[in-house]
Amino acid sequence: MEQEGDQTKQDSIQIQQLDAHSTSFDRHASLARLVSTRSTRRGLHTNIERMRYVNEHLYRWCKPDRPHKTLYVGVGHGLDALLALQDGLTAQIIGVDPYFDAAGNDSKDLDHLMAVTNTLGLQNQFTVAQMTIQDYLLRHDTQFDLIIINEVLHHIYKTDDLLRQSRHMGQTVDLFRRLRATSNCAGSLVIGDAERHGLRQMFTNVGLLKSSIRYGTKQPREEWSSAAIEGGWELANQMNYIPWAFRNQAWMWSGRLGRHTLCDKYILHFTPGDA
Repeated sequence: MEQEGDQTKQDSIQIQQLDAHSTSFDRHASLARLVSTRSTRRGLHTNIERMRYVNEHLYRWCKPDRPHKTLYVGVGHGLDALLALQDGLTAQIIGVDPYFDAAGNDSKDLDHLMAVTNTLGLQNQFTVAQMTIQDYLLRHDTQFDLIIINEVLHHIYKTDDLLRQSRHMGQTVDLFRRLRATSNCAGSLVIGDAERHGLRQMFTNVGLLKSSIRYGTKQPREEWSSAAIEGGWELANQMNYIPWAFRNQAWMWSGRLGRHTLCDKYILHFTPGDA
């Protein structure tokens, strides 16, 4: 914990080095350094380009129309959201996250995120509501062009059972129904998450591959799709998430072969169904 605190101080110093006269290039470079620093500290293998690669997948169905207002359910560290704003993928973002320590992010992460936001000059485009998504939807009636739930649903509804066989199914449908009520008629819902089954998952479960992902709590894409459809959404597109290292061979891994071997994650795109 002491080492984590020291690193947070170093991040703060790095943030403060950007002053009001910093150029756009300086601010992009600073965000890239912060992403790299956080990745190293958490033992991850990501950088600004990999984060941009993920963002391109999450926003790909919005083209050519850029969403004006985007909701991030479980915004977490928020660096990916700030990058989306810097890259012009959306005009405004509202992030919702309770920042429970047990869920992976705490109040220090929120303080750090807001400091970065202010330093990058994005405070008029990015706001965070520190509460659960259920509480947010009860208290606000904002309309969104895009709703992003990336690698979050399995934290909200954690179960070793399939969703439709668990006590969470009704709650999940209700959440999707409430999200549907906040979506513009031409809006979108994008869900990114990990598959429960597949060759990569099997190798990880038996120890042949190293991974911090516990696949036993993840849901097959059909589970979230079923709940979303019951909640008033229509499934418009779905895709395997091709790992960064294999991005140039997407043609090989985009189908059933990729789903059951290399690609342990998926992205689902929904449009509002009939109200």
